[in-house]
Amino acid sequence: MDLQKASTANMTQFDTLLGIAQDKAGHLWTADMGLELGQTRIWGFNIKDGSLYKQIVLPQALAPKGSFMQDLVVDSQKGWIYLADIANPGLLAVRIDDGHTVRFSGHSSLQAEADAVMNIDNKTTLFNGKVASVAVNPISLSADGSTLYYGAMNGTHWYQLSTAALQTGNNDKIIATVKLVGAKPVSDGAATSKQGNHYFTNLNHNAISMLDNKGTLSTAVSSPLLDFPDSVQFGETGWLYISVNQLHKAKAFNGEAETAKPPYRIMRLWTGEDTAAGQ
Repeated sequence: MDLQKASTANMTQFDTLLGIAQDKAGHLWTADMGLELGQTRIWGFNIKDGSLYKQIVLPQALAPKGSFMQDLVVDSQKGWIYLADIANPGLLAVRIDDGHTVRFSGHSSLQAEADAVMNIDNKTTLFNGKVASVAVNPISLSADGSTLYYGAMNGTHWYQLSTAALQTGNNDKIIATVKLVGAKPVSDGAATSKQGNHYFTNLNHNAISMLDNKGTLSTAVSSPLLDFPDSVQFGETGWLYISVNQLHKAKAFNGEAETAKPPYRIMRLWTGEDTAAGQ
């Protein structure tokens, strides 16, 4: 039997997908890190028929080879996409119409915190043999799209900045709008409701935590089934959806062997919030 050689990475196919988000204009967006191709791209699809809506290629100067664009949020009304790069800690703003891209980096709020250790199942999580120390990762948007919220995965502080300032690409203007919102757990994903409540995946405690709009951090739910809750997104009004992937059981993260076992769950949490997916 002849086996066809696997095709190499190219501009017409997916390379390394991670982030995924939907907007209120009927589009599904994905962030493609392009680990093989060495080129970061954003793909947008029409949800109704699956056709390609838009492909945006990020400039190499702002998203060089080795960038790790994991999380993205989309504001279809104002025409912007925001991404977090954990490899070269920074936030990017991408204009949907023409792909114009700017980057914010070099600020302390984007960095991992040394004392925010990822410790799951009473075991310190590694990454390629070293204690995991991951910079800015979870991001979310306010309901009106004027505020971007963000924090380090290995971090216990949740920040905000003005999206209008971020869009300028002027670091001084951006830094002037950076504010501390409150506390967060060590987390891989976050979502913000219309009411201004922030939901985080709490990796160390197999939980979902909530920072309410008055600044109080509490546990919304905890369960052994939340075995590395990765990302959270709002779906239909009131429901928060959670992807659970047992990532800490992968060889690269435990330093030993692959111990993850199916099922890999998509779960949901009833929040009662007046919110819906996308912007």
